[in-house]
Amino acid sequence: MQAQLKAAKEQQKAERQAQLEAARLLAEQAKAARAEAKAARDAEKAAAAQLAAAAKEAKERERAEKQAEAERKRLEKEALKEAKEAAAAQLAAEKAALLQAKEAEKRMRELAAQEAKEAREAEKAAREARRAEEQREREAREALRKQQQEALAAARAEEAARKAEKRKAEAEAKDAEAAAKRARIRQEECDEAIRQIHLLRDEMESVGDRAEELLAKLISMMGCGASTTDMTWMQKLVQEAINAQQRLLVIIEANEIDWQTEQHNQIIDEEDAEEEEEEQESSGDEEDDDAGVRVGRFGKMEVVADEDMEEEEGAETFDQEEYRRAMEALRQGRMLPDDLKGMQFDRKA
Repeated sequence: MQAQLKAAKEQQKAERQAQLEAARLLAEQAKAARAEAKAARDAEKAAAAQLAAAAKEAKERERAEKQAEAERKRLEKEALKEAKEAAAAQLAAEKAALLQAKEAEKRMRELAAQEAKEAREAEKAAREARRAEEQREREAREALRKQQQEALAAARAEEAARKAEKRKAEAEAKDAEAAAKRARIRQEECDEAIRQIHLLRDEMESVGDRAEELLAKLISMMGCGASTTDMTWMQKLVQEAINAQQRLLVIIEANEIDWQTEQHNQIIDEEDAEEEEEEQESSGDEEDDDAGVRVGRFGKMEVVADEDMEEEEGAETFDQEEYRRAMEALRQGRMLPDDLKGMQFDRKA
């Protein structure tokens, strides 16, 4: 997952670099377009300068024509003074000169009109070029803005996708962890149920012997004040326990099904070893504080009892034998930790 995130970050960085490079190219293109616009404006200025030079030249030609006209009149006066006989020839020459002047003036006017027309066309072309350049600049700016918006939207979409992928990965990890936890809890419950069944089998295989031992102990203690009715149902109970044990042993020895006795004995041996270890740990964990409080542990459960409780009205003293039997029953699986709630380990005074 970290490698994928790193690859995604590298890809995002590469795309960002490509976007920056594209933006730089667009900026260079805009700069080149501005340079072309400047060149067009320079051309327009040059055309205007040419138009001004043409106008100046026309004025000079007009002045020259005026000077020529003055010279012509002077020559006419001199010609009239020098010889009247040359009047006709002079008149013809004058007419020819006038015609030439007119032709020259016409050509000058046509040339000036042509130059003015070319100047106007040049100015119009410059304006068109300037407008086209401005349009290209606007299009370039719009394209750059659109590209930047698309890049920003793509970056945001990529960031949203990355966050969604991260949330999905976290959710999948949590689901996997929860599933593993549920499987572990179920396996622990299954193992505990199987263990309890093995303990029940072991209890039933020895329930008659234990019942006989308890009854014999009671009889050896002269019945401990039990009545005849009590002894009757106790003996009946012991006999039923013996019969139940014998029936189970007969069924197991018949071997009609695979009772997996070796596996059962192995589990019981492991349970006995754990009980011995827990007894050693509990004996080491039991502590006596200054107030005489006895602390016993069963796994993570802690049992507290007061051995030195002062004799007050209605007070009862701590019964260590009852406490020991309860702890033993708890370790052997005949009791659950919740069964200790509300139980008193006090001996009646």
